[in-house]
Amino acid sequence: MVGSDTNADQLQLANRIDSAVICTNILAEHPDWERGPRRLRLSAWQEVAGDVSANIDHIGPGSWKGDVHVKNIVLMTSWKNGR
Repeated sequence: MVGSDTNADQLQLANRIDSAVICTNILAEHPDWERGPRRLRLSAWQEVAGDVSANIDHIGPGSWKGDVHVKNIVLMTSWKNGR
């Protein structure tokens, strides 16, 4: 309840317990607000794409298109395009 503060004093503990009691009372009045975690199920790309070659490389520079040299970067253009 006190997070990373291992040396909590009596006032901090009282405040934290009071907040926990308030939350418990609110959830007791509104039980529909208390839901468990909802997880998004993402399918693996093999399931979605079907038969795709595993040899496709998106990390190596050989598969990149366009100019990938750092010396040709204009920061102002990148900044304006990112707005």
